[in-house]
Amino acid sequence: LAAFSGVRAQTFCPPTPTYTPCDLLFEMSAEETAAHPVPYTTVSLEAEFRSPRFRTHVLPGFWDGGSRLVVRFTPTEPGAWDFRLTSNLSRLNGQRGQVQATASGTSGFLRPRNVHHWGYTENDQAHLWMGDTCLRFGFVDDSFLDRLVATRARQKFNHIRGLVLGTGEDAASAFPAPGGPNIEYFRRLDRRIRTMNQAGIVADLILAGGDNQLTRMFPTPQARERYVRYVVARYAGMDVTWQGIAGFEDYEGGRELLREIGTLLRKLDPYNHPRSTDALVTSAPL
Repeated sequence: LAAFSGVRAQTFCPPTPTYTPCDLLFEMSAEETAAHPVPYTTVSLEAEFRSPRFRTHVLPGFWDGGSRLVVRFTPTEPGAWDFRLTSNLSRLNGQRGQVQATASGTSGFLRPRNVHHWGYTENDQAHLWMGDTCLRFGFVDDSFLDRLVATRARQKFNHIRGLVLGTGEDAASAFPAPGGPNIEYFRRLDRRIRTMNQAGIVADLILAGGDNQLTRMFPTPQARERYVRYVVARYAGMDVTWQGIAGFEDYEGGRELLREIGTLLRKLDPYNHPRSTDALVTSAPL
């Protein structure tokens, strides 16, 4: 239980196994909601966590609809994690709390071992990357995705790759402008990524599709940073990899764009999930 003096909504986070996400929930007051009618663009929230071994993770928070703000935290070692909030909401800024983590015995998150091999953060177990693609995994029927995940897990696949925003016209319903994300869509995406992770499958998240989707939807560096921050805040605590953009060779300024978003991912993701990109032909042009 993480309790805050002066915070309007209590945050219930029971003792959490390592490498398991836990949502710390905060409710904006009526006055704060009135002052921030579009929280996605105007509210800032992040939490700095200190591990029992004094390692520091800084995680952005995200708006989850209405007056609800979330920091999605995944402990990587057992023990007491202290944290402190930083926010432009004065009531939350500087508030402190604690999350208790328990040992889980899991292998941890995926890590590159060297140029050609993969492993995990917590043990010496090797990882043989076996991947499938379901680009519209946030939009297909629940029954279809459930069958796909169950079948691929039975066949020993351990990755499914998909587009965060979907393809073509999907993106307009996932992220309508200018108010920010479609919260119900992203909550459905949350559940689907959890379904994959529970089956032992890593979600390879492509941040945007082809036809310059990323720069068309988020034309300025500030808008792209806000979007990347939102995706990292929701999914860095899960078992994911970052897959950049679809077909980077066809993007206008594709290499520069990958450098931009890759730098953001490295800065924002305290778990350092693997970063790569989708390519039309080969990774050699990178």
